[in-house]
Amino acid sequence: MKKILIGLATLTLLVTTVSPALANGPCPFCWRFSRKIEVRNQNWANVKNNVTTIANTGDNEIEGRRGSIRTGDAYADALVQNTVNTNETKIRTPCRRGCVGKIEVRNENGARVRNNVTTIANTGDNEIERNNGCGEGCIVTGRAKSLSTVINVINSNITRIRR
Repeated sequence: MKKILIGLATLTLLVTTVSPALANGPCPFCWRFSRKIEVRNQNWANVKNNVTTIANTGDNEIEGRRGSIRTGDAYADALVQNTVNTNETKIRTPCRRGCVGKIEVRNENGARVRNNVTTIANTGDNEIERNNGCGEGCIVTGRAKSLSTVINVINSNITRIRR
């Protein structure tokens, strides 16, 4: 009978000692993380880009009896890149399994983006004027190249939850 009473007392002591640690699952550390985890990201952006890029080797003029114009290349390049409202949320609890609790991630993003981009390359508008109708001239122009690139990455959310 003594053995049964000692066994029951030991079992009662074990249950009252261990059960709070196991109340939220098999992980003994999970009791610390049994509450609600809430993350809220709110973003608003207003972006306005006004970009003008001009390359010009033109608008040259020959006046008189003789002359020549040789222009180089005109190259204009505009790059506009906007990365706006990027949220990266990482949540990691120390338990592998059995953790109790609610994890809530809320992302609210808003953006207004205006890109006004003008890119101009010009080697033209060259002119030869002859006095009294006689004379000669030569105009050789280079190449004109223009390039515009606009990249917008707006309202991106990356969420990683590890339990």
